[in-house]
Amino acid sequence: MGGALWRPRSYPILARRVVVAEAMALLHGCELAAELGYWRVTFESDSSAIISSLQNDVANGSWYVYPILVKIKRLGNSFQYYRWS
Repeated sequence: MGGALWRPRSYPILARRVVVAEAMALLHGCELAAELGYWRVTFESDSSAIISSLQNDVANGSWYVYPILVKIKRLGNSFQYYRWS
């Protein structure tokens, strides 16, 4: 089964908390994958708090990122297969 690995990207994110910046970066990745028409995706992050919230219940995560996590979950559900790691 073939796959593609995107090179890490860098762009400015205005956030006062690291967890918000991590969530925004993951949201950007989800939006990009959707725009490119991918239907099987694995999203990786080094933020265990973000990944744990996405794998379980976003309501149990940080309220700082709750609105972003809701958007990420919604986008994730639009893929045929997705995984958070």
